[in-house]
Amino acid sequence: MKVRVLKNKSDDIYDDVVKQHALIIGKEYEVLEISDSTFRLFNGRMEPILFDKNLFEITDPTISKNWIKQEYEDGEYYITPPEFLTHRYFFEEYFDGNPDIVQQFNNYMKSIQGS
Repeated sequence: MKVRVLKNKSDDIYDDVVKQHALIIGKEYEVLEISDSTFRLFNGRMEPILFDKNLFEITDPTISKNWIKQEYEDGEYYITPPEFLTHRYFFEEYFDGNPDIVQQFNNYMKSIQGS
């Protein structure tokens, strides 16, 4: 799935995060993960960050056939590569520097290079 940035300012406190990660209006980004209200994509520093869906338009709705929809009792859901479902808080572990999770993420990214 690919999305294009329509705006880089949100109407809530999340605005500071959006500014910090410098989304470029008009730029197309590859989506790494979908949740009920966000897309995860690489920011300018190549960090996998969540952004509100309302900042984007979908330019390519194609989702990999390998991705899985994981739903939780609280209503939250993720549509994501199975590699990211080994822990519910996969990306929290990633940003905490868990070496196993970082390696798993890096291995996944290498596996899709050129796909």
